[in-house]
Amino acid sequence: MRSVSAIFRRELGAYFNTPLGYIVVACFLLTFGFFFFFVFDVLGGQVASMRSLFRIAPLVLAVLTPLVTMRLLAEERHSGTIELLMTLPVTEWQVVLGKYLAAVAVLATATLLTLSYPLTLGLLGDLDMGPVLAGYGGLLLLAAGYAALGLLCSSLATTQVVAAVCGLLLCTFAWIVDKLAASLPGGLASDLLRFAGFDYHFINLQRGVVDSRDLVFFASVIAVALTLSVAALRRQRLAG
Repeated sequence: MRSVSAIFRRELGAYFNTPLGYIVVACFLLTFGFFFFFVFDVLGGQVASMRSLFRIAPLVLAVLTPLVTMRLLAEERHSGTIELLMTLPVTEWQVVLGKYLAAVAVLATATLLTLSYPLTLGLLGDLDMGPVLAGYGGLLLLAAGYAALGLLCSSLATTQVVAAVCGLLLCTFAWIVDKLAASLPGGLASDLLRFAGFDYHFINLQRGVVDSRDLVFFASVIAVALTLSVAALRRQRLAG
């Protein structure tokens, strides 16, 4: 765990020693605030609810997450520092976990800073905090899932740009796939596509319904994506 912690601190420092971390946090806050105050006019609504904002937040995360994850391994590979890193007494799993947790920390920071919006709404109206807290828990799971997919793309890409584009496509597909399934005739294929959608599982959480199947889904996606990232890193180490 000491090696994971060291890599985590190194990566987290790299985010906030450069403008990238601040840009991502600012973009999420500004986008969320724009929808909060202007598009959905939550403060001017008849019912105090965050549901409309929770409907757009998964897409915002899908777009912003690749900006956070694109540099994790692709930049190391492009600059040649990955070879130096792999000569240290660390395993592939420790490298991947340290970098992954740093990306999740940045996304969690951006997400939790928006708690000021429901707190403000709660002061002005009768807001049920149960669904709000469950919704934020769902957003953190979404961020963790998107970060795992973005890291996988970064582990396979040769440059940050390629990692960002691939991550954007993969995260957006994970967000939209259940909606594509709705246009298909009913059947096993349609049900599988619907179940594979991140938004399909987030809907229950943002309603305040915590289903173990949703938790298992996100845990499985994260585990598979991180395992594939480790395999890609291990293959590069053996090839080097």
